[in-house]
Amino acid sequence: AQKMEAVGQLTGGLAHDFNNLLMIIIANLDLLETMLKGQPAAQKLVNAAVGASLRGAELTKQLLAFSRRQQLQPQPVDLNQLVSATAELLRRTLGEAIAIRTAFGRQIWTADADPSQVESALVNLSINARDAMPGGGALTIETANVTLDDVYVADNPDATAGDYVMLAVTDTGTGMPPDVVRRVFE
Repeated sequence: AQKMEAVGQLTGGLAHDFNNLLMIIIANLDLLETMLKGQPAAQKLVNAAVGASLRGAELTKQLLAFSRRQQLQPQPVDLNQLVSATAELLRRTLGEAIAIRTAFGRQIWTADADPSQVESALVNLSINARDAMPGGGALTIETANVTLDDVYVADNPDATAGDYVMLAVTDTGTGMPPDVVRRVFE
């Protein structure tokens, strides 16, 4: 508990400082954008930098939430839209050696989830997948409507029967050694 408390305090301090830096960057990019009126190529680069900075600010917000142990804020989420938006970030983050494929379910149900937490989990899973594919490979992100029945629940006692929206992340990487599998949810 003390170790987690210390990690939370460190994370909060770093996130706060990083957020201050991002605000300065965003403010200067806004000024630069005004100065570059009439230069569409330069404005496009500035817009990309602003978008990345805003994404960084969103990640910082997640770190601050972790450090304060804020409660989840579930809301109706279209996972297809969330994955589409996150996939653009992942393409830049994972590099050209990793092909990102999406398989979106049709007429997907709305999920009740905290979008920041889902996004964070998706990014973490993707980065772990990248690390398992040092020579490159493919990452597939899939959404679908699923119904867990009594047979499934009998084999998976932590599950509850019912209708769900599934988000699956698979990769062509090496997999985890058994000792890591035992600790995967730490």
